[in-house]
Order: sequence, then structure tokens, then C-alpha cells
Amino acid sequence: NAGKCYAYRNPRWGEIWWCYPRGSATECTHAVIYNYRKKVWYDTMLPSTMRSYGILGDHNLGVIMGDATNNGTGASASISGVTVGATTTITTSAAHGFAVGANIKITNVGGVTQLNNNTYTITSVPLSTTFVISANTTGAVYTSGGLASLQLYTLWQHEVGTNAVDGQNSYAIDAYIETTPISLFSSEKPTFDSLSASILESDFVISGNMTVTVRGQTSANSPNIDSPPYPIIAVPNTGPTQITPIKETRRQMRLRFESNVAGGDFQMGDCWLHLTTTGKRMTT
Repeated sequence: NAGKCYAYRNPRWGEIWWCYPRGSATECTHAVIYNYRKKVWYDTMLPSTMRSYGILGDHNLGVIMGDATNNGTGASASISGVTVGATTTITTSAAHGFAVGANIKITNVGGVTQLNNNTYTITSVPLSTTFVISANTTGAVYTSGGLASLQLYTLWQHEVGTNAVDGQNSYAIDAYIETTPISLFSSEKPTFDSLSASILESDFVISGNMTVTVRGQTSANSPNIDSPPYPIIAVPNTGPTQITPIKETRRQMRLRFESNVAGGDFQMGDCWLHLTTTGKRMTT
């Protein structure tokens, strides 16, 4: 699926995004990001509905991406004929109103049944009652019927606001960052001791509450262990330090800071984690 990959620049944050399908995915599910201002790399998962492409609008629009899956059905037109061949021309009983590039789902066609329940992109519109799709139907014979339905996709403005807004509805966006592994393996005096966390002194500017989850392993081949989410409570910028008591031990430790409430947002400053060593105990 190399042809599904795309890249764009986000000058607001000094980033270049490369979006790609991970594993067996057929549309882009993840992104690798280079921040050319801070000269660092990081990655992220794209929203659960995935994003099929991205373009950069003006400074007010931000990045615009389209869903990879359709979000409903629009106008439809009855099919009155099918001209088969290496490409296929569909004739409708009345003007269809479809444009080049539109995605059309074909159903209930008699004879040329390989078209049914598949979605095609219109490559040309010779007449107001015909359109061409890239489907090889050589050898088939059209008999009767059929319906062509326009498939609708959602365009999302990214980097605008803090919620996913769909019409009159607003939903929380699950936003998180995760640290690189923390261990004593590559310290100035390497050791295989475990680390025990007791207190997190947070330094956040927060809208809405957030959580921190301690992740990691107790040995090289052990499964990942996630702690319960510990709350980080929003306090005024000039108020007391945000103290989160933690009681977790890992030989390799990672912290996941997460905000998943409507209107949630956070900016991270200089957080301190209180750690002590607890010996070389390993788990098999």
C-alpha cells in the first residue's frame, strides 16, 4: 500500500508528517513526524476512522484530512444500461449530477453482477446521464436494473479547537504523549535494578483533568504491564505543584500522559518523577 502514503508540512508546529498504513491496513493508520524546529522525531496513531489523504489549508483552516471510510450515502440514480469492456460506462435513466472523482456504490445490477456492492471512482462524465468507472466487465451482459449511490466522506480540520465537532455534536479527542523507556541499563553506572516510582510532580497547563499511566516490563520477555490511570487534577497556573502519588515498580518504565475529556488540552513543562532502586528481582 505504498501508494496510499502521503506527506504534508504543518508550519504552525514546525512539523513534517508522513502518514502510512501499518501492518495489513489498507488506509493510513499512523504517522511518523519530524519536528524541524526541535530536531526530534516522534510518531502517532491517526484517528480510529483513519485518514485517506491530507492537504494544507490556509493559516485559519489548518490541515484538512478526509476519512478513509464513507460516512453515509448521498444522491442516487437508477441505472438503465451498462456498456461493458475494459472500462465500464454506466447509463442512468435521468441526469445523475455526479462529478469526476466521486465515489459511487453500485447495487442491484442484473447480468453484470460483479459490479454489485462495490464502490468505484468516476473517471469521466461524457453526458449528464452517463459516467465511466475503471471496472473491467468484458464478457458480461447487462440485463436490467441497478442503482448508483454517491458515497459521502467527512473532511476534518486538524489543529483547530480541542474537540471532534460533527454538526451540533462535540466529542473528546483522546490526546496523549508517552515517554521513551526509563531504566538504569544505560546509566552512567549501568545496573539491572528495578525502579520504583512514588511521586510525580507535574508541570502542566491544563484545560480539564488528565491522567498518567505507568507502563513497562519487569524483564526482557515479560508482557507490558499498565498501571491504573492516576489522576492529574487541573490547578491554577500560579497555584500549588500538581502532586500525584504513584506506587509502581518496573525495570523498564514509561509514562503515558493522557487527556480524554471534552474541551481537554494540555501543555507540558518540566515534570519530576521521584524514583528509587529496588534490587535486581526479575520475573519470568
